[in-house]
Amino acid sequence: MGWLRKLWRGVDATDTAISWTERALYILFGSSVPGIVSGLLIWFAANLQLGLVAGLVVWLAVLMGLLYKAARDADKPTAAKPESEDVPSQPADSGSRQVQEPTQSQAQEQVEQPQARLEERERESRRLERQLASQNSGGMFPSTITSAEIPEDMVSARHIVGGSHLLKNVLESAGEGPRLVGWTFEECWLIGPAVVTFTGPTTVERVEVKGSLDTALYEVDSYGDEASGCIQLDSCTFKDCYFGRMGLAGRPNDQQWLRDKFTFTLP
Repeated sequence: MGWLRKLWRGVDATDTAISWTERALYILFGSSVPGIVSGLLIWFAANLQLGLVAGLVVWLAVLMGLLYKAARDADKPTAAKPESEDVPSQPADSGSRQVQEPTQSQAQEQVEQPQARLEERERESRRLERQLASQNSGGMFPSTITSAEIPEDMVSARHIVGGSHLLKNVLESAGEGPRLVGWTFEECWLIGPAVVTFTGPTTVERVEVKGSLDTALYEVDSYGDEASGCIQLDSCTFKDCYFGRMGLAGRPNDQQWLRDKFTFTLP
């Protein structure tokens, strides 16, 4: 057992030396952070068992702190992250914008659309004028009848648009006797007195006759020259027109066609 006593004396001597060294270093570096750290390390070396216990306590404290922080963060409600809206990507601005020149068809459409709207407004304006004239005249014919000559361009084109026209003036302009061939009348009044017959391919769209079936619709046995006293309208077109003081004559098998195509505005 003698070797144990020698070992213990050596350990005791070493402990004493370390203690004095600790005191010396504390005096030298105690006022600074490195001195404090050095002093703690020397103290842990001199008191190994206490140092292990202190280290274990510090480690447990740190571990408990981390566990507590993790538990607290888990209890906090997490804010819902707003869903990002799909925004279409836009090309990066290169500093200058390129203007796409319209194609020829697009340019033509841009010109035709305002013109079409203008024509529609003019057509509606003429329709309202005719309606107002019809109301002012008691529904029979316009209060002011145009007696001036028909414009030459309309006569040459055989296409009359707008206005109120005496049928006898139209016949004089055509110069074909009691007959009109291939004429087009659009948005206008035709004023008699006259009885007309229709021959050839005839187009009738929205035409009003200011009269009744009893006073404005006549039955004849034949057309053309054999229908004495009638004005022959051959292969003509009528769109949005009004007939005033005019009678319509047709063969028996054409009476229904006249009733369907023309609107008689008086009972």
